[in-house]
Amino acid sequence: MAYRFTNTEKWDDAWFSELKPANKLLYLYLCDKCDIAGFLEINVRKIAFDLGLCKQDIEGGLKNLGDKFVLSADEKYLFIKNFLKHQKDYPLNEKKTTYTKIVGCLESKLQLFNYQKKEDFFDTLYIPYQSHNGIGIGIGNSNNNFILENIKDNNPPLPPLKSVDIVVEEKSWRDDFEVYLTDLRNAYKAIVIDTAYITERAKYHPGLNIKLSLEKACKEFWATEAGWVHKKKSKSIELNWRTTFTKTLNQKSNHVWLQKGESNESERKVAYV
Repeated sequence: MAYRFTNTEKWDDAWFSELKPANKLLYLYLCDKCDIAGFLEINVRKIAFDLGLCKQDIEGGLKNLGDKFVLSADEKYLFIKNFLKHQKDYPLNEKKTTYTKIVGCLESKLQLFNYQKKEDFFDTLYIPYQSHNGIGIGIGNSNNNFILENIKDNNPPLPPLKSVDIVVEEKSWRDDFEVYLTDLRNAYKAIVIDTAYITERAKYHPGLNIKLSLEKACKEFWATEAGWVHKKKSKSIELNWRTTFTKTLNQKSNHVWLQKGESNESERKVAYV
């Protein structure tokens, strides 16, 4: 289960109150169903089913709410601009328990959004201003930005957010293939830069290209739906990729041998993401 903060005064906000009922429902749905960092895979058919609306309502609603999120390059994912801010997770804080998961989500989506570093996501945050009734609205720096006119310099500061606990069921790796893949990618990127682990495995597997063998195993099996199904057969609640990778190196089908002049100490770019 996940808990979310929500501003209860949004119902008095001019922007929100003027939305059509279907668009209000869609906006609340996106904020409840996105992951811990604010990402959501766009599945119009599922959203329509969950909300009891037609496909055209969802597609139209996403266009109307376009200034509130950023689309991935393939338009299959969206990132809610101010989600982390309103969940009190921005600026990122290494001391918070949510930090590792949020960073993992951000880094796993970099290529989808054509970003180079996780900080690029924060350039999409829009700056809150006061509406005439004292509730914050905003502008952004994406292609869907809109211009606020007649903003007075003497507007009072924004009222503090009021929090209401909303229980949202957070997807697990058993339920969602993308969650599974994200966990695998993060574990892979960590293991291939773990010098002690690579050195130890090289000692037990002389001549074996450890990093390339792990990459081969990930691409050809673990990152496929067949690998996901195989993992779900276990009774484990958490994924132990370190143990899986170690066992993977014992399987001949994953072996890639070092070429002449190569060594496991050589620098190798992380190829599988």
